[in-house]
Amino acid sequence: MPGRARWIGPAACLGFASFGALATLWIAVARTPLPDFARTTLRPTLLEVLDRDGRRLARLRRADELCLPVSLADFDSELVLATLAAEDRRFHEHLGVDPVAIARAAIQNLRAGRAVSGGSTLTQQLVKLLRQRKGRSKSDLRWLEKGIEAYWALVLEARTSKSALLEAYLNHAPYGPNIRGAEAAARIYFGHSANRLALEEAALLAALPQSPVRFDPVRYPVSARAARDRVLARM
Repeated sequence: MPGRARWIGPAACLGFASFGALATLWIAVARTPLPDFARTTLRPTLLEVLDRDGRRLARLRRADELCLPVSLADFDSELVLATLAAEDRRFHEHLGVDPVAIARAAIQNLRAGRAVSGGSTLTQQLVKLLRQRKGRSKSDLRWLEKGIEAYWALVLEARTSKSALLEAYLNHAPYGPNIRGAEAAARIYFGHSANRLALEEAALLAALPQSPVRFDPVRYPVSARAARDRVLARM
């Protein structure tokens, strides 16, 4: 008992200090307005001409990057489920940063002796994508960059709905060389909209943002199938 009592004071101080730090951080987050990069808008650069039966007559592109943003309701529910299984299973449970995922990734990396897993949430990945599109300078220090992404992820979560974040991710994520967003990817790879995907198609699209070039189903079909199967297993 005497030995245990020696630790009560320091433990209590550490607990109060941690609580104070978290409270201060949350107050700062709550007072921070949405950054300008979070207001990035996408313009359609892919136009398809269809006949009365929905068959494609022509495909027009207005820029090097193919993009066709749509609302979350226009994405197949299987794609949403597959994306969360592949990227962020606890998306609806965290506030932008997931301590559980960070701890799990740290343990896996320590055991492997190298970086084999990341703990970034889908919201942190969205922050990274939006900052890149706005040309935000990137820190040479990886931990500092992760800290910046984590802070803005907390801000986005505090001021934006989960549905809006999911919609933004599915429209901004890269799905192949010069393909931005799942709707454009579905039309390019499968010849139809992302609102009527087969389960295997949804799993493939969910895997592509992890490595859009290496998992390109046109150039590297074997790698693409393997990535798709990993997502199906996680689902």
